[in-house]
Amino acid sequence: MAAIFVFTTSNIGRSSGVLPRWFVVVGFAVGLFMLLSVTLQPILVLVFPVWLLALSGILLVKARGLPRDARLPSAAFRGPGGFSPDRDDAGGSGHH
Repeated sequence: MAAIFVFTTSNIGRSSGVLPRWFVVVGFAVGLFMLLSVTLQPILVLVFPVWLLALSGILLVKARGLPRDARLPSAAFRGPGGFSPDRDDAGGSGHH
């Protein structure tokens, strides 16, 4: 399961441009390694947590570089069907 998480996160980071290219390549290598490894030696069990800490550090550094007043485009907040979750006309009866 961890290998699939690494593959998915690396692919999303690659397609969105959020993650540096070198980290995407490392992510695919880590995912492949975890998918093909058949041993549970203690040092190999630490591969995923180390990768996850590195991912967290990269995202934290990127987030700190954003201006405080930066906003996401409104399309990023759209839910299923293209409706904004905070609007009353999001479908249904309008009651929450």
